[in-house]
Amino acid sequence: MKEFHSITTTVFSKDDETFEEIKDSLTKFYPFNLDKEKIKIDIKKAIGFEDKPIKILTIKIEKQNLIKQFAEKLLKMLTQGQKDQLIDELNTRVDEKGNFYLRFDKKTWFEEEKLFITELGNCYHIKFKIAAYPCDKEKAITLMKRFLQKDF
Repeated sequence: MKEFHSITTTVFSKDDETFEEIKDSLTKFYPFNLDKEKIKIDIKKAIGFEDKPIKILTIKIEKQNLIKQFAEKLLKMLTQGQKDQLIDELNTRVDEKGNFYLRFDKKTWFEEEKLFITELGNCYHIKFKIAAYPCDKEKAITLMKRFLQKDF
């Protein structure tokens, strides 16, 4: 059964960070080779706080086998406590359009390759487009809860 239509991961690379290191750490979320799968990292330039330049790196996957691999890897990396936290917070993490949002601390992932859920801005932002039909918040929450309770 199709669980997600797409998964999008975004991270900001600030001017005082090494762009290539941020890019490499972003690709470590994926259990497959992005080049081999012909997935590009979209890079946009923007101006951040205090008029400092930033680069916004975004990866979007839409192929079902790749979505499944990514979602399973992510779920396996979460502790039971983190899964319980996310289930408790589903009402605030799922929007009316059926999107589920996660933020992982950039420094913790970059230095330790561990997932630390955060609400702060210096993070990896992941958006899951839940395959809910009809697409409403209640149905999306039910499906996301079922996904988070899976045991691989």
